[in-house]
Amino acid sequence: MVYRGLSLEEIKQKASSSFDTIEQRKKDNAKSFAAQQTARNAVNTNMMRLRALREAKEAADAEIAAEQKALAAAAKPKPKPRAAAKTAKAPKIAAE
Repeated sequence: MVYRGLSLEEIKQKASSSFDTIEQRKKDNAKSFAAQQTARNAVNTNMMRLRALREAKEAADAEIAAEQKALAAAAKPKPKPRAAAKTAKAPKIAAE
């Protein structure tokens, strides 16, 4: 800063004004950072809640799918054992 031709009081006033401006900027930046941090925390909290809901839904869907698969397997008719009936017969041996 140029202080030529200024009295000591004017120099002190300018320095004080400059210092106050810097301090005000620091306070504004701190408020802005706090607001950003609050918003970031809200987003993270919501994301964690949604992730938990999604995982619970996937687990429930997997359980339902397993139950349906078990019911389908139990309700499926068993095929008749044809091959076993054919091999169970004893071969005929010619009498000598």
